[in-house]
Amino acid sequence: MFDWNPPERCQVPAGVPSPVRLTPWKESALKVLAQLRRQGFITAKQITSHGIGVSAWTQAPGSKPAWPAEGAVRGTWIETEHLPAFDKQPPDVYALTVQTLAATAPAELELSP
Repeated sequence: MFDWNPPERCQVPAGVPSPVRLTPWKESALKVLAQLRRQGFITAKQITSHGIGVSAWTQAPGSKPAWPAEGAVRGTWIETEHLPAFDKQPPDVYALTVQTLAATAPAELELSP
């Protein structure tokens, strides 16, 4: 039988967290979060436009509450305390996402008097 044990024990420092992976899903989640915070709400169509399934955001898994809550206007979702802190895990990437969204967003409409 082959011995899978290394010849010397690997030294791993205690308390050092593993690195956070920046996956394509998380990149899309950062875009959703940035748009939600910029507008104050988000719609299901906007969530899917970033390549994420709406159910992951709007449907509660089991007894846990959904990440966003239904907004005052039908079809809108607003941020709650249950939303994971995607912006804290790679903060520099979230800041870049916010800048990109601001640069590519259409100019806000102004109503004439």
